[in-house]
Amino acid sequence: GGIEEGQTFTVPAKVLTATKTSQVPVGSWRDALCNCCAYGCCHPQLCLTWWCAPCALGQVMQRMHLSWYGRETGPASASVTCRTVAILFAAYIACDYIFALFESILLPRENTSSSSSSNAYDPYHTNTNNPQGDVPPAFYVFYFMRGTMHFAFWLYMLIAVMNTRRYIRNKYAIPEQSCHGMEDCCCAFWCQCCNIAQMARHTADYDTYSAKCCSDTGLPPTAPAIV
Repeated sequence: GGIEEGQTFTVPAKVLTATKTSQVPVGSWRDALCNCCAYGCCHPQLCLTWWCAPCALGQVMQRMHLSWYGRETGPASASVTCRTVAILFAAYIACDYIFALFESILLPRENTSSSSSSNAYDPYHTNTNNPQGDVPPAFYVFYFMRGTMHFAFWLYMLIAVMNTRRYIRNKYAIPEQSCHGMEDCCCAFWCQCCNIAQMARHTADYDTYSAKCCSDTGLPPTAPAIV
């Protein structure tokens, strides 16, 4: 056996396909923090950030292969980041309405028959002359639970936005311009919507690929991967 001189033969060749990638600016942000209307006031990405900031953040995190709290993770985990954030936000809204409903049920109703200022509606019973009786303890339980939930979700958003912004800055070598050492935290605290919108614009080429509100990455399926 073997190959003899002058003999021709064929071998299978592996076909290599090039993967399209989207180039992201390095060294500086694509545009300014407050340049939210760069693509128009009715741009889908801007509208989603304004009306549903957690979902817009989830799209950016999944685009960058981050977990639901803004940490780098594997492709399998990152593929469900946006949906995870959307579920958390939906649960937060649902619980908020449920707690508010119980509060309204437990709160004593206004006594419309009384016109005296001393008998005015006093839901927290601060007026000792209030004839409506004390607010039931269960009301304060739901009031406390609702307030705690609001704080917990606000804290989650603060941490997630801060982690995502720090990751993008480190990945694309973007230096801090102010509040050195605290810029990511300050932007996440004071300018959350503008911050999310800036990160979305920086990691997408909206001049070429249109924004999509109802997609996991905020981009169409034909959009190239982020590098």
